[in-house]
Amino acid sequence: MEFDRIRKLQGERKWLQFCSMIIDSMNTHPIDKLLDVFLESAGQVHPRSSYEVFLAFSERLAPEEGIRVLALGRNIIEGSLLYSESFEIEKMFLDIKKCLLLVEINEIKGVEKMLFEWKGFKMPRNVRIMYNFLGFKFYQKIQNIEAALSYLLRYVSLLGSEELIDTLVEYALLSKEFFNFTLITSLPGFSKMRNKDLKEIFMMFREGDIRGLERKNDEFNKIFGDNASIVKEKAYMIALINICFAEAEKKISIKKIEKSLKIPSKMVIYIVLKSFGLGLISGWINGEEGILYFDSLIPRALQKEEVVKLKEKYDVWEKKVQEVIAMLNN
Repeated sequence: MEFDRIRKLQGERKWLQFCSMIIDSMNTHPIDKLLDVFLESAGQVHPRSSYEVFLAFSERLAPEEGIRVLALGRNIIEGSLLYSESFEIEKMFLDIKKCLLLVEINEIKGVEKMLFEWKGFKMPRNVRIMYNFLGFKFYQKIQNIEAALSYLLRYVSLLGSEELIDTLVEYALLSKEFFNFTLITSLPGFSKMRNKDLKEIFMMFREGDIRGLERKNDEFNKIFGDNASIVKEKAYMIALINICFAEAEKKISIKKIEKSLKIPSKMVIYIVLKSFGLGLISGWINGEEGILYFDSLIPRALQKEEVVKLKEKYDVWEKKVQEVIAMLNN
């Protein structure tokens, strides 16, 4: 009998085989009975092996029991005679898994604090993936779209698959600050989106195709619901940038924008001012002439922090060029 075999391995102190058989038996034997047997010897097992077993238990137990087992596993690993700082990563992974289960049952107090504490830690790729997944699930739970998108983007990028790509695209459109649509389309999973209507809307959105979005109005409203009007504002901003790109003299009349976007003057002014605020357009409106003048357009092919870093690099480069010119003149 398989359970007798587990007991035999336990008695012989063959801990690696013992742990492997515990995990292999989880789908065929009572999970609580296996847990009791494992806990009898968990303190004698190598920390890395016990870590794997505790993780396996947590994935098969109810969330509340999984939380208890993960906390227990952490303490057992830390109290092991074989414990060293090299097992800090295993402890962190157990803590991240515990936080995920806490979020699942709406026990979110303290989770954000842990996210901040772990943020600067060096992590192996698998732990970094799980960390970003936790950040996404936490901020999704409290409905913070901007933060959820940031973590989800890193999670999907690290994972390199189509998992959650539909959610990522939806959040990218819902976000008030994200305009890096080129990054989204460059992800390996983008071509495998399951929601074809969402994918088509995203492509129209990226091109500022207001007419196309109007044709997909029913699907648009179905996907975004109460947020549809906010998302449409963002589409108008992208369309405005595309219109401005075609103006070589860096000016365009408000009337021309009205005609192109088919929206009233007040709405045009509102969209322009929002674009100013987001840093998409640098310029001003001459109210008397009814003309928008602009110095530069930032379509946000890069995220805000990336744009700042790029500007810093440019400033350093420009300073060096000026120093070289000064040396040559002397």
